[in-house]
Amino acid sequence: MNKIILKMHKKMIARMTIIAMIMILSCKAQNISYQQDETLLIYFEKDGINQIRLPIKDTLNYSIAIYQYLLHDSNKYPQLNESISFSYRNYRDFDDMNSDNPIPSFRVNEKFLKNNAGIIIDLNDMQDLGFEKTMSIFKKAKHIFMIDKDDSKDGLIIIKEVFLSYAGKE
Repeated sequence: MNKIILKMHKKMIARMTIIAMIMILSCKAQNISYQQDETLLIYFEKDGINQIRLPIKDTLNYSIAIYQYLLHDSNKYPQLNESISFSYRNYRDFDDMNSDNPIPSFRVNEKFLKNNAGIIIDLNDMQDLGFEKTMSIFKKAKHIFMIDKDDSKDGLIIIKEVFLSYAGKE
């Protein structure tokens, strides 16, 4: 009985996430305050300096990719830990993997980037806000979705849910 309830609960969370994404995707960009958003969209463009994608670890069909943003000039301030990391995994945990309940991802037209530029957070936005304010915004978010430029093909981009994975002083 508990397994059935747990399975229904997980499916309900997945459906609610999908509904939230559909609502976001159907909206045009407006001046939205990042501080109040429960669902955030971030843009990642690997440059090897300030935006780094660490290799994917794949074990037993459970892969993990780490995306890291460096918000400072590491040549000037090598001791400063102003980096924010996000992890992407196929499944939230091994229970979801056994239930075949993957993390949500969506394919949308590349026009989405242009139409919603005002609500997508990128490295420049993070640097403008500063490390403390950016971390505060990400910590308050219930869902964070990432657009990785390398994932775009044939005029489509993939939006996938990622998780904040910050290790450092708070």
